[in-house]
Amino acid sequence: MRHVARIFVAFFGILALTTASAFADPKIETPVIGPAGHWEACALSPRGGHVAMLFAKGSRFIVSVDGVESPRMDQLLAPDGNPFGGGASFNNPNAGLLQMPFLFSDDGAHNAYFAKVGDEYILIEDNKELVRGKFQGGTLGVLTFSAGGKHLFYTEPDPGGGYHVMMDGKPGPKSHIVPKVVTSPDGAHHAYVGTQADGNDTPWAVVDGKQVKYFGDELQFSAKGHLFALLKAKGEMGLNVDGKNVLVANNISQFQISPTGGEISAMVYVAKTNKTFLWVNGKAVPETEGSIVQNVYFSPDDKHWAVLCSPGGTGAFLIIDGKKGRKYGAINAGMGAIINGSPTARAWALGNAPGTQIVLEQAAVSLPGFTPDSAKFLYVAQVGLKSFLVTNDDESNGYPAIAPVVSPDGKHIAFLATTGTPKTVVVFDGKDVALNGRQGVPSGGTTGLAIAPDSEHWIFTNGGVLYLNGVEQKEVACAGQYVYSPDSQHLLLIGASVADPNHGGLFLDGKLVGTGPGASNPIRPLFTPDSKHVFWVGHRPPETSTDFDGGVLYVDGKPTAVHFVDTDAMMPRNWQVSPDGVLTFIARSGGDLKLFHVTPGADTSLTTMLANAQDAGKKK
Repeated sequence: MRHVARIFVAFFGILALTTASAFADPKIETPVIGPAGHWEACALSPRGGHVAMLFAKGSRFIVSVDGVESPRMDQLLAPDGNPFGGGASFNNPNAGLLQMPFLFSDDGAHNAYFAKVGDEYILIEDNKELVRGKFQGGTLGVLTFSAGGKHLFYTEPDPGGGYHVMMDGKPGPKSHIVPKVVTSPDGAHHAYVGTQADGNDTPWAVVDGKQVKYFGDELQFSAKGHLFALLKAKGEMGLNVDGKNVLVANNISQFQISPTGGEISAMVYVAKTNKTFLWVNGKAVPETEGSIVQNVYFSPDDKHWAVLCSPGGTGAFLIIDGKKGRKYGAINAGMGAIINGSPTARAWALGNAPGTQIVLEQAAVSLPGFTPDSAKFLYVAQVGLKSFLVTNDDESNGYPAIAPVVSPDGKHIAFLATTGTPKTVVVFDGKDVALNGRQGVPSGGTTGLAIAPDSEHWIFTNGGVLYLNGVEQKEVACAGQYVYSPDSQHLLLIGASVADPNHGGLFLDGKLVGTGPGASNPIRPLFTPDSKHVFWVGHRPPETSTDFDGGVLYVDGKPTAVHFVDTDAMMPRNWQVSPDGVLTFIARSGGDLKLFHVTPGADTSLTTMLANAQDAGKKK
């Protein structure tokens, strides 16, 4: 951990201030993708800033993807094959954008959708017709891309009965049942099981497009592409990998594989001894016999494992790498991200719209579990009315409630805890953090404990008092709205000067860089990946009764001419910054739906913001 003096250098702007250069407008491209009153619904890709639009053309419809129009159709079909009728919410400027059921690949590079034309359905992939067939409502299987858009799958009924898996527009063998396709994490491999219509549903399998002999059910790929399955036979079951059995028993259930496939676990029943136990990596785990195994956890490096057991359904204990721990009343993840504070306290910092349920960056959603460096196993244990953070077998003090936070590298562990009164405590790496408070500031209300991306800096607020690396910041007050830059060297927050509470707004590294309308309460703060620029959305008052474009885009502290309906900018999958620092989002502006591409100007940056900033410690 860096010395406190270095913290001030990093966060509070003890920097050489240079004369700000003249502001050069950022490059702004705003193509109209939906003229006012003409579009029905839209969908934004998860990445890449691609947009699909649904338009009415007379009595029919078209789909436009990035401005390229499809042939006319009678109706858009959702990825599950059911009709989508569109709507008229686009005529209401106060309504959110109507989401269009449309399929993009996870990288945004590919797209696909069903449409109905007459009594047929058509499948369009990347603006080309791939399949045409007889439309029967409710019979098409869900359209799905494998990872990276490598393959496109759905199921189609056969006219003579049964079903086909359609992969990239080509049918597989006919199955009496509807097959369930599984794909490898990299999207390159697939497998499924089908049956013959012979009265016995004799099974067969398909692997990577080739029909092969049946080798089991409950198919699952590991991260490295190994295919796991359970094979049922007379009185026996086999757990096999790539078609070869690695375990045979009377019954096998709950099998799990580690992220890379290097470790395997399963519950095993042996009829001869009438015993059920957990099997891990070829060995029975002592103390699991007769216990209810709630979960099995594997470390990121595939070298360690842990088992959560509930003996007889009462209480719980963990076995870590074969060593049994203490039994507790319960074992869980604790109170998550929020203790003694609003569940929206950190929505701003995480780029979520106000009112959105959020969790912290390093919240305890992965607990119980191993730290990212695989060195420790963490969980929250309960005994009576007290909770303890347990690291391997080392317990913290007991509290009524605990909310753990782990650094990205796994080397630092912190938590907020309640004391049974309105007060909370903060513990970082096993040491209590002194909360001195401040005259005129209410006690309690500790929220927003977070650790920076570099794992070197940490932050929280207590009754409006801001703490950095456990040190009270005496010049700036903050109620919990803050965010780190990707390189962890800059801290952006909404706060006020302690010397003059009326002197408030947006602070960067302890300097007031924005105040007044649009900057006093900005939303959606977003740094560029190189940590040199920052975007946010501000507000402006309406100029007329029909002026709904209250959102204003700010770049490096300067308002731009980009005005839009700000609720649209908050929609899911919106508001993306590419690796080269270009902001992309869609929103209505002047009634039109526009796709915004904004590149920061060359003459502004976080450095110029700081050069023009005000000292928070001085009265206005």
